[in-house]
Amino acid sequence: MSPLMKLILFVAFSVLMGCTDDNPIFASSSNINRQLTIVPLQTTLNKGTSQVYQAYVVSSDGSQLNVTRDSVWSVDQTALAAISQSGLLETLEAGELTVSAQYQELVATANLIVTDKVITSFSVLPQEVITLAGLERQFLSFVEFDDGSNQDVTVDTQWTSSDPDIANFPGRPGNARAILAGLVTISAEFNSFSDTASLEVISGEPTEFLITPPVSYVPIGVNENYSASIALATTPVEYLDVTEQVVWSVDEPKLAFISNDIGLKGQATAKSEGVVIVSANLSFAGQSAVANAELNVIPIQLESIEVNPENITVVRGTDGQYVATGIFNDQQSRDITDTVVWSSSNDTVAKIETFGANSGRAVAINPGKTDITAALNGLSDTVTGTVVAPELNTLRVYPQNASIPLGESQPFSAFADYSDGTSQDVSNRVAWTSSNTTLATLNLRIPGRVDSDPTFAGLLPDTTDISASLGGVDSNIAVLTVTNATPTALRIVPGDSDLPLRVDANYEAMLDYSNQTTLNVTDQVVWSSSNQEIASISNSPSNEGRVHTVKTGTTVITAKYIDGTLDLSDFVNLDVTSDYVTFITPSCEPSDLLVGDFATCSCTANLSGGGKFDCTPFANFTPTPGGLALFGSDSSDRNIAEAIAAGNVNVYIEFSNSSGNASLRIE
Repeated sequence: MSPLMKLILFVAFSVLMGCTDDNPIFASSSNINRQLTIVPLQTTLNKGTSQVYQAYVVSSDGSQLNVTRDSVWSVDQTALAAISQSGLLETLEAGELTVSAQYQELVATANLIVTDKVITSFSVLPQEVITLAGLERQFLSFVEFDDGSNQDVTVDTQWTSSDPDIANFPGRPGNARAILAGLVTISAEFNSFSDTASLEVISGEPTEFLITPPVSYVPIGVNENYSASIALATTPVEYLDVTEQVVWSVDEPKLAFISNDIGLKGQATAKSEGVVIVSANLSFAGQSAVANAELNVIPIQLESIEVNPENITVVRGTDGQYVATGIFNDQQSRDITDTVVWSSSNDTVAKIETFGANSGRAVAINPGKTDITAALNGLSDTVTGTVVAPELNTLRVYPQNASIPLGESQPFSAFADYSDGTSQDVSNRVAWTSSNTTLATLNLRIPGRVDSDPTFAGLLPDTTDISASLGGVDSNIAVLTVTNATPTALRIVPGDSDLPLRVDANYEAMLDYSNQTTLNVTDQVVWSSSNQEIASISNSPSNEGRVHTVKTGTTVITAKYIDGTLDLSDFVNLDVTSDYVTFITPSCEPSDLLVGDFATCSCTANLSGGGKFDCTPFANFTPTPGGLALFGSDSSDRNIAEAIAAGNVNVYIEFSNSSGNASLRIE
């Protein structure tokens, strides 16, 4: 599971009891040795829009087969929607319905809500993009409704290029194929709405072609997700994710398998002990390039599975993430969320994503109880979840006050307080609004993120009010101040550090401004390592700043920030030690808090040589359910939890592929 997915553990159901290893969801009969799943499990579409559904057969060993075109598709309310036998659904009228797929003797269902909202605006993202001749770039289109919510309508949009000889749209909606060097205008039309974007195509070759991770150690039967990226000869350097455009292969198919299926590209499964070379082949404009990575399949066996979180009550209509941790016979623990097969015993109460990028994401549908199970090759763990439906009392938006320089972004979160005394993070369910859209607007792809407009020509500082609404309940008003502060220094955090062998850890780049504020610009700098054989560091989109330790020694990690005439950099020393992590010990102290109090959480890694390593500076801390405790966003307080509402909190603490949980009780 990606780091980003681990950070959104805002779980939508109650987990009331412990776990067991004697309740596998797969038996020996071939008829129940596999299951059918539909993607997506639950979605909301406006009347007159479409959704592409996929169907997969998932076996007890975690392997998957796309059977979308071999399945029989249907809906239970034909007046509300129609679906083709290729899985393309078109909505007709407002209401709720069930989408079904049947493959041989297997049947799966998904829930769909059709709304009839008024569209107020239409926009295309990204607005400006650059790519290499021979490659593809994906554009997305969104509509915003009168209640502040939005929907992706890429599949229903008509896409054209001002010069088809430079770039055109031959296939998937919004997917532009770059042909020749030049600049084109991309036009998008949806009903009576339209918007444009620009695409610059450059010729030449990538300056870098990298696979992440470059070296990995994976137990037999466990997955490793690879990504591929290239660097363009631009200033500043532009990195493009080409994971979906390359052809993946392995040199030893008996030792490992790697997928080229849509949605699963780059997912490798370790099969037998040995060393495997993973290759990504990229073809463009009559040229080709190859990048390689090393996959070491290690002969340790999975002994048990642990599912988290536990003992959490949340509300119908919300969604969140379960995590599966594998315990192996060498006592190492590893996140295997995207390797196990997930199931819910009662789909009318909650559905769960069986596999893939969203493995373990569950949707709470109706009040009741269901068993959530993670299983793999006869081993399993089950927790019991309860979905409730209390009344929504209040909405809270955090932070209440924030300040950013012009051109930067600020994330906000929305928490709901319910009539039964529980609270939840509902940031991805509320409708967000900004009172001053010439200054700052809500990001259409990331709920709660506010982007200030770098072209704003008014006087600074200026402010905009940020608020949220859900089910007729309005939140408090948060104030975002946008300033004309200028960058003064770049800092890498943590500073000079030691790291164990064979770990992945995240560095962050912090930009200090003239008004004493600091912004995280990890994804805006160019990272480098002076000795890639000791430790490599990623510039791949969504993995920026992620270091992978390979062998013992010292390397220098550098971050470089370039913006126009501004050129800032920083470096830190990294010493890679000879021990590796066996498991981590998480803690949060004090564990009993009053609202307004603070707890300090920490991560201690237990090492193969018997020593210990403080992994707190590199760890991720995520509270579930959201809405009760809030962690700081700065490097100095990211492990500090503020108690903001009463209840029991599970803090998920993750370092590299190891994880653990600590508890907080707030009164």
